[in-house]
Amino acid sequence: MINVGWPEFIKKGKESVGVARQYCGAAGKVDTANWRPWVGYSSEKGYGLLTGRLYMPKIWLTDEYTKRRKDNWVPEDLVFQTKLQIALDLINKTVESNLFPAKWLGCDATFGSDLNFLQSLPESLYYFASIRPDTYVFSKKPKSRFTLYEENPYPKILRVLPGEP
Repeated sequence: MINVGWPEFIKKGKESVGVARQYCGAAGKVDTANWRPWVGYSSEKGYGLLTGRLYMPKIWLTDEYTKRRKDNWVPEDLVFQTKLQIALDLINKTVESNLFPAKWLGCDATFGSDLNFLQSLPESLYYFASIRPDTYVFSKKPKSRFTLYEENPYPKILRVLPGEP
């Protein structure tokens, strides 16, 4: 089984690579922290961490942070990826390597509540995932439509139509 997660580390100061003010579950609030998405593996033979990557907040890739990136040896060709994109990349590379045979992926509600993430997983994997407590679950697909934000004319949120089970 493949497991995916991301420990958050509270960091004081601002010189640690990837540190920024962001939500930190370990603190339960927005704090100065950094994140490291990781992939682990477990089987009847044992378990362990396979790979991980430091999440770099967008601000670290701005001109304002050029000196800080250079001082911390951040690769010049680094491009921004969300935490979920990093996790998905790590999962895909693990599956493609064929070194760790797995049919299942386990993940927490951050991953399990993101439909795009779940739909982007390799087809060879089944998953079990936590979901947020306010997530609606249906025994059959209900009728739905996208709703619009008043200030933004583009559809953003998929909503179940009234009267649907």
